[in-house]
Amino acid sequence: MTRTWPAALGLGLLTAAALAGLLSATTPAFAQYTPAAALAHGRTLFTGACASCHGVRGQGAGMDGLGIPRLDAQGTAWRLSDVDLALLIRDGKGAMAGVGDTWSKEDIATVLTLLRSWWTPEQLRTHDTAAPATPP
Repeated sequence: MTRTWPAALGLGLLTAAALAGLLSATTPAFAQYTPAAALAHGRTLFTGACASCHGVRGQGAGMDGLGIPRLDAQGTAWRLSDVDLALLIRDGKGAMAGVGDTWSKEDIATVLTLLRSWWTPEQLRTHDTAAPATPP
């Protein structure tokens, strides 16, 4: 089955959010998000909270040696499941502070959509089959 890029991105967002337990059955407004709207919202959130370390496109921010992972196609974030990525965003890890309750579940899902937009189609396929390493 061949999917177009925007459709795959939108489907990936909703599937990822559902798998991560990020969406409740009562979020119809979010379910109607278009891929473009999700990307724009995710970009705004990411720029405000993540870009200073991870770079505006997930490419890192010139902090080699600090262990800050790239999030783009040159990094390895695509190897983690959406559940694991959502938990990292929410809870943080090591020196990275999580967003905790300051972001909604939908906000986290839109940032996952942004991350997905940086990966190759092959990386997306691998990512979409990743099993969570931690329980949701």
